[in-house]
Amino acid sequence: MKTINFIIFFVLIFSVISCDDSSNSTNNTSTLNNLNNSAICGNVGGESYTYVISEIYIPSNPAENVGADLDGDGFVDNKLANLMQSLLSTSSDFSINPVLAETIEKGDTAILANLKIEDFTGDNSISATLIEGSFTGTDLGTMFSGNGVFSVDTQSPTSATLCGRVYGNGYLDMGPASVDFSLPVSDTQTVNITLHNAVLQGTASEEEWTDIIIAGAVEVAAIRDSVLPAFVENVNDDILDDPEGSQFILDTFDNQCSSEYSGCDDLSECVDDGVITLTELKCNGTVNIVLTPDITIDGVDYVSLGLKVQAVKAVIDNL
Repeated sequence: MKTINFIIFFVLIFSVISCDDSSNSTNNTSTLNNLNNSAICGNVGGESYTYVISEIYIPSNPAENVGADLDGDGFVDNKLANLMQSLLSTSSDFSINPVLAETIEKGDTAILANLKIEDFTGDNSISATLIEGSFTGTDLGTMFSGNGVFSVDTQSPTSATLCGRVYGNGYLDMGPASVDFSLPVSDTQTVNITLHNAVLQGTASEEEWTDIIIAGAVEVAAIRDSVLPAFVENVNDDILDDPEGSQFILDTFDNQCSSEYSGCDDLSECVDDGVITLTELKCNGTVNIVLTPDITIDGVDYVSLGLKVQAVKAVIDNL
């Protein structure tokens, strides 16, 4: 069973990072962000410092406070933590962080980063760009040594850029801005999503990133109308590939519908038949944990997200 595909789906609903060769992420077109000069986002000058993400951490409990205050009410917003807590209570198969760690350690897909800044002390303008790539060194043991060699995936455009400032001794405060990106849901399908009020916060140096938070908000309609329909074919392919290994998916979604949710008056496609339909996703209680907005920004309801990453210095040979 391609358990990782199903798990990564939930991460990618909320993630600014694309991890598929068919993605088409685009640069942030916002200007200024937290900058106090007239530079377009990304053109902040300074030196270029390159990294590879060595860890992605998805919180499993809201009490961990992994996220950011996106709506200015003084509280950390992260609906994703509520989702993961619910999923983990359903089945241990949804334990996502070990799967993410294994994926990163294999080096098949690497998330690279490029910071541009004058220096990491004082008060300076900074930009951060996340880039898809792969490990091109000869020894996997050197990937996260600080000297690991990677290449940018030239078939996949650079993902989103955020700008902001660095304070004191390397504390980054970047965004907020709206970031357009593409979400891979299969080998051939991508859907376009906007991450609103996207921020990147935490501590960085020339050598590493420490507990960097990536957070933002997604409109409910984007998940319901774009992500879920595109995912139906993919999840059913996984079930056909490995019916036994897919049992936890079937237990969670097959014929597990409720008419209490919007658009769920007709449940004729909710049948215990070993096939997951769009109705079974849209009308599922677990999925609707995601579809219930938790924040409002400028009169628009959103679902919030937050995840934490670590990164180490890396060599990008074709940047």
